[in-house]
Amino acid sequence: MTTVEHVAALIRAIFENALDYLDKHAQAQVFVTPLSADETVISLEVSRDRRDWQRNLVLAITESPDSYEISAKITDDEQVPIADIGTASVAIGELADVSMSLARAGIARLRRELDLDRQDGNTRHAIVSSARVNDALITLVLADGREISAPTSWSRRLASASEEERERYDISPDGLIVAWPDIDEHIGVWSFLGFGEEDLRNAT
Repeated sequence: MTTVEHVAALIRAIFENALDYLDKHAQAQVFVTPLSADETVISLEVSRDRRDWQRNLVLAITESPDSYEISAKITDDEQVPIADIGTASVAIGELADVSMSLARAGIARLRRELDLDRQDGNTRHAIVSSARVNDALITLVLADGREISAPTSWSRRLASASEEERERYDISPDGLIVAWPDIDEHIGVWSFLGFGEEDLRNAT
């Protein structure tokens, strides 16, 4: 798997985890499209049939000889830009972190576009009841039964941890943070959903 493919998988996981939490009245899909050998686009398409409303969060990664160019924007159903989320030129070691930051900022903007009430029954149920980790996925099981995942490679510590270390974890009293004390790893549920920590804490 190339670096871009790895980052695309991370972003896709964030987008897919966010789907249930964007709007219970909206329909959403995630697409990963290699446009060329050097450019990959990951897009989250959200629509509301009742309002004839559609927004697309588009994150593009382009590889250049010495760096990666990343851009994120919100477009309408005709791909007309509505808002620029941000652009960056980064080295390979920064690609994942910067891409995820732009993805989360884009999801936050989509939530504002949807004019969501944070007490609508979606975000307030994003409380972790259990967790499991294997070589492929980190999976958080939520209090309402839903499961959200991200590639295990997202966490270098969990990726290199033993099975016993992965199985020993604690959940914070508010249900928003999972900690693996043996390897000093802490993951907030908001990082899987693309939301801000404050949004979830206020909702719960």
